[in-house]
This record gives sequence, structure tokens and C-alpha cells, in this order.
Amino acid sequence: MNLYFDNSCICKYTRLSFVLVVLFCLTTNSNAQASLSAPSNLGGIFYISPSFSINETWTNNLALENGNKKSGWITEVSPGISIRSGSGKIKGYLNYSLNILNRSGDQGKNSIQNSLNSSVNVEAIDRHGFIDISGAISQQTISAFSIQNNNLNNINSNKTEISTYSLAPYYRGRLSNYLDYEARYSLTTTRAKSASNFSSDTKASSISLNGDDFFGRLSWTLGLNRQIVSRVNTPDTKVDSLRVSLNYPIVNNLMVSVSGGREFQNYTSTAKTGSWTSGMGLNWSVSEMTKISANLENNPLGKMHSLNFEHRTPRTSWRVSDVRSVSMSNGTKSSSLGANYDLLFNQFSSIEPDPIKRAQLVNNYLQTYGINPNSTAVNGYLTSGTSLQRAQNISFALLGLRDTITFTASRSTGKSVSTSSFVTDDFSNASSIQQSGLSVGYTHRLTSDTTISNQISIQKTNGQFDSQKSEVRSTSISASTRLGIKTYLTLSARRSVSSSGSFPYSEASITGNLTVQF
Repeated sequence: MNLYFDNSCICKYTRLSFVLVVLFCLTTNSNAQASLSAPSNLGGIFYISPSFSINETWTNNLALENGNKKSGWITEVSPGISIRSGSGKIKGYLNYSLNILNRSGDQGKNSIQNSLNSSVNVEAIDRHGFIDISGAISQQTISAFSIQNNNLNNINSNKTEISTYSLAPYYRGRLSNYLDYEARYSLTTTRAKSASNFSSDTKASSISLNGDDFFGRLSWTLGLNRQIVSRVNTPDTKVDSLRVSLNYPIVNNLMVSVSGGREFQNYTSTAKTGSWTSGMGLNWSVSEMTKISANLENNPLGKMHSLNFEHRTPRTSWRVSDVRSVSMSNGTKSSSLGANYDLLFNQFSSIEPDPIKRAQLVNNYLQTYGINPNSTAVNGYLTSGTSLQRAQNISFALLGLRDTITFTASRSTGKSVSTSSFVTDDFSNASSIQQSGLSVGYTHRLTSDTTISNQISIQKTNGQFDSQKSEVRSTSISASTRLGIKTYLTLSARRSVSSSGSFPYSEASITGNLTVQF
């Protein structure tokens, strides 16, 4: 959706309003409530927190061009709302903001962007029937071989808005003292705003039987699953599987498992073919602070694995993962809320066990310290077919009394397995894609209300040809202060340099942001 403004007037008065609002906050004390709470007729309490932010950026390269750079102003106005519920029949959260952007000197590039992150569980039938509802809207990188930039506000044809919604009702119950069952159906729809070939619909259904106390401590699971992915102008991808899994606790906190079954799929052809699958796994809760999991599987496309390690101390949080899997989704970007968010969410588990309240605690910490929750080491890219993906990640956070250090390193390798001539994505031009990246952040708390921070990131991309290689280096420094109870002002400067053979550029920018949470 495009908006058209009189840029000279809008930008001038918006920048003036920005300064006046800052001066007003500096001279008055904000007494806005942290949140509005209202009891519901579903046995719980909904916490509603409206917010409003205004962001003003000057950049010396508005369109990220190599030559003939044009400077300009980017004005962003973002009203938003946060809703959460941790009790009753409805549990979950919803965070939404409407981002209205105006870029000086180019009326055709003014736009509206949506941002949504939500996950809700509804207990429809007491203790038996439930509905999982989730939604996400974000700006994502289309191609790994085009312009790479983490800033969402520049004019960048390599970004598009991706919206994903999922509805999953399920019913569970017990057939006897040792046997329970679950039937589940889910419908997921993904839409790419400016690239229809990356849109898809996924239907999944499953029935599972679970038995425990079988021969003492042995438990088992029998699952029947079906998944159908439909895309524009390409044949549906269909996977049917039957799997049996045996689980045995060697000790109370160490569980081992073996599995086997039959899978019918059409990953590489129009007709489905059948093959046997097998796997083994280990889940070990070494302590409340350390968890290890490892899963290995043989499937029609080769050996897959998932290795995960989590550890925390009173002042540190660690996460290490190595995953090789079949991906039928539309992109390689992680579905998590960001490496920094995940680290702090794990770190604060000892403080707040309730996940809904802990999420709010994490968001408050990120806001107070001026830490970007969505920091990623690689941008990823969109895919329109089935692919093999291997992702390796390591992230670390150190929380000192006045200093916070965050570190994220990632490496990914992707390879398409689709043979359809209708599939059009980066794999149409390269047999494999490798991305690696590093992001390091440091935050120092000058006073109880003011912090300064610095972040450095490097991302490298390699394709099949030299023209598909790129390297982007970015560094930023910012200062954030709390003007009132829920009013924050952030000033930052950023410089980015891309050495891509096809899309080189350099950019420097200065940004002021004012956020008010009611």
C-alpha cells in the first residue's frame, strides 16, 4: 500500500513535532500507567499496553545506490498495542504496530508497514479441546544475491512484507490409565506482499497414541501424519508418514529414544515414493541451568540431525545449535524473536517461570538497555520450493551490573531439492547458497536511566559465481535515556558498507527515536 504526501511540508512539521515532544517530555514527568488491565469473562485478566513512537532518520544514501547517492529524511510514525494474558481460558500475547513511513524526495516510495507477533492458546473444551492461533508480519529479505541491509526504512526493492497466520485446533484425552490420544489439524497461510511466488498454504493433520508405564518405565508413541504444501504455479508437495517411537528414561533427567516408520513423499518428483525412516534421540536436563538434546534421523533425502545446547549461570546465557533438515517453508530466516530475546528469555527463567510474564520482563530489559531484540547475524532469503537447510548458530549474553555484552555467530547452507521448472527463487541461479555472519553488541549503563551501546555486524554470502558473493559490514553507536516512567529517547548513528560485486554501496545515517508506552 502506497501513501502520497507533500514531502516538504510533512517532513518539516514532523521533525518540528519530534523536537517539541522531546522538549515536553524533558520538562514534565510522565505518569502514564505501565499497563491497563481488565478482567475478562473467561477467568483471566488481559493486560493492554498501547504505545506510540516516532522515528526520524537522516541518511546520505536513501536508495542504497553505489553512484549518484541521494541524501534524505525518513520519517516513521508507529502506533502500536500489546495485549497479553497468562491465565484463564485464553493464554498468550499479541504485539502489533503500524509503521507509517515517509521518505523525502521520492513520493512513490512512501509506504505503510505492518509488524505483528502473536501466539494464543484457547481452551475451547475443558481440559480436552484447544486451539492454537498465531500470526506474524515482518519485513524480510527476498534474495541473498541482491542488496543486503538490515535497516528496514531505506528504499530497498529486496525487502518485502511477509505475513503468516496459523490456526490449529486439537483434541486430547485418555483411553485408559496408560494410554492417551491427540488429534490435531492445522492450516497455515503465508503471503508475500510484493512477490506472489513466495506465497503458500500448508495443511497438516495428525493422530497420535501415547502409552506410558509400558514394561515399567518404557513409553511409546504411534503417530500418523499428513502435510500438504500448496504454492502458486507449482505442484503440491505432499508428505504422509507413519512413525513409532520408544522412549526410556535412563535416569529421571536423561531420556533416550529410538524411532522407525514409513514415509511417502514427492520431494523430487510429481509422484509420491515410499521409503523407510529411522532415528534416535537423547534429551538430557543436566540441571535447571543446562539442557542438551540430540536427534538423528535417516529419511529419503539423507541424514538429518538436530543438536542443541543451552546453559546459563547467574550472569551468562549460552545457546548452541546445529540443525540439518528438510524445509518446505518460504524462507530461511529463523522464526524466533531474535537471538538477544531468546538468550534473555532463557536467562530470566529462574526469575519468572511464567512465560507470558517473562516475555514482558525481557521486553522491559531490552527497552531499558537499548538492546535490539531482533538482532540477527544473517538476513536469510525467501524460497519457493523444498530445500535442504543446515543452520549452525552460537549465541552468548553476559549481564553485568552495568554492562551487557551480546554475541551471535551463524552459518547456513541451503540446497534446493525441487525439480519443478516453475520454481523461481535464488536456487534457480545457484545450486547452493552459503551465508555466514557475526554480530557483537556492547551496552553500558551510565545511570539508572541512561545507556550507551555499540553494535558491530558482518555478513558474507557466497553463491555459485563470483557475482553472487557479497560482504556487508555495519557498525552503530547509540545513546538511550528514559524521560519518564514509560518514555524513552534514543539517538543513534550507523554506517554500513557493502562490497558486493553486483550491489555495492556505502551509507551513513543519524536517527532519533521517541517511544511512549502507556
